[in-house]
Amino acid sequence: MSTEKSKNSPREELLQRINLAGHRSSNATVLFHQAAAECFGLNATDMKTLPLLEGGPIAAGKLAQSLGLTTGAVTTVIDRLERAGIVRRVADPNDRRKVVVEFNPESMQAAAKIYGPMGDAMRNLFERYSDEELELLIRFQEEATAILVREATNLRNLPKDKN
Repeated sequence: MSTEKSKNSPREELLQRINLAGHRSSNATVLFHQAAAECFGLNATDMKTLPLLEGGPIAAGKLAQSLGLTTGAVTTVIDRLERAGIVRRVADPNDRRKVVVEFNPESMQAAAKIYGPMGDAMRNLFERYSDEELELLIRFQEEATAILVREATNLRNLPKDKN
């Protein structure tokens, strides 16, 4: 058994470290969202709907598309969120025949109890970085997100295996 260290270049070592850090961060994020969802009696998919509502009311079809779910599946998600008191269905202000989903303002206090401490901790972490470092982190997050969205779309467009 050899105890010889791998002879990766410093650059290769950095690439391995950033890859591992990304995996760990992704796993920790999933675990956090699952724990937060459990506080509401929901699942992580249900909770992934919430950031999509931050921009205001949204149609169920748009939610389905953004989450990569069928409209039937997203209806079930909305039903669970509505039962939990987190969202409500309201008439679309542009077309009263349609319904949109929006945050239930009364749920904000409960959400703040769950997400507030993590938000505060992240803010404290960000305060340790210079403006230039934050710009780099933002650019990285935006570019990584674009890659993830693209690759998720590519996976969804693969032919389905009939096995």
